[in-house]
Parts: sequence; C-alpha cells; structure tokens
Amino acid sequence: MSGDAAGAPLERDGLPDGARMRPADLADAPALAELEHELFPEDAWSLAMLRDEIAHPSRHVVVVEVADGSAPRPRSAGPIGTPLEAASDAPSRRIIGYAAVMLLGDSADLHTIGTTRPGRGVGRALLDWALRTTREDGASALLLEVREDNTRARHVYEAAGFRDIGARRGYYPGPDGPVDARVMIRELPTD
Repeated sequence: MSGDAAGAPLERDGLPDGARMRPADLADAPALAELEHELFPEDAWSLAMLRDEIAHPSRHVVVVEVADGSAPRPRSAGPIGTPLEAASDAPSRRIIGYAAVMLLGDSADLHTIGTTRPGRGVGRALLDWALRTTREDGASALLLEVREDNTRARHVYEAAGFRDIGARRGYYPGPDGPVDARVMIRELPTD
C-alpha cells in the first residue's frame, strides 16, 4: 500500500521548488535501490526488499522527485523500421528522496527515509508525511531506529518531537565494526 492513488502528487509542504511527492510504485524500485546504495552503502536494502516494501499492504512508500533537465524520452521503441509508441511530453524526472512506514496496529515504524539533498527540506517533508500518514491511519506512535553515529538525523528527529527510548546493540554494519541503533519514538495525538 504505497499511499494514495499511484502517481498522484501528494502535499508538497516544505519541498524545494520543482519537487513533488507521490506514492511509490514498483517501477520506482530500481531507482530506489540505486539511492539506497548511494545513501546507505553498508546496509542498503536490495531491489527485492524494496519491491516487497512497495507491494506490501501494511506499508506506505513515497518518493520525492524533480525534473532532471533531460529531454522527454519515448515510452518504447519497437523493432527496427516500426514507429515509436507514443512519446511522453512530460519532462523526465529523477527521485531525490523516499520514505517508507509500516503500520503495526496502534503504532507504526519508520522503515527508511533518505534524500540526496540534505539540508534542503526534503527529509523534513518526508518525515512530516510519515507522521501525518501514520496518524491518519490511527497509529498513536511512530518508532524508528537511527544509527548512533548519525548525529544530523538524530537532531532532525529530536527537533520533530522524537525522544530516545533505548538502543539496539550492533544493529548496523560499519567499516570499523557494528554500530548501535538508537530507538526513538514520537507519540501522536489521537482524535
């Protein structure tokens, strides 16, 4: 369950000009796998894991994308000598961020959040989406794990009202050995 109708833009509060947020679909999985390896090289999710995440009924996955400046591409080319299928007039777009949440009854877990543009509002917009989505689905709390050595992300989560509730020892792989995860929670208002 990747959010609302596939491809429909979601709210864009806090996103940079030209960026849009939309529910992910299975066609996004290869681009997300590339981003995972760029952003989280030591513990990137595999293509299969990302496809499962997007397709799973208890998950919401969104992407943030921008026009990449390249010319529109044809949808597909047939065999030599046959005309191209209808070409898209839409500009080519590139994914610059994504997030995934899992619903767990009355709570939810932020599985992943990442952006290639830190400090420009993309991550915060994704976090706001995660909080809003889980609250709308009836969750009373959103939990997450964050690398203990990722102070930037921890500060963002603290500023968003998350508090540290413990550690998972050796949760993440690291170049110098395992790295602990801090477990954080944010209680959500219920109606």
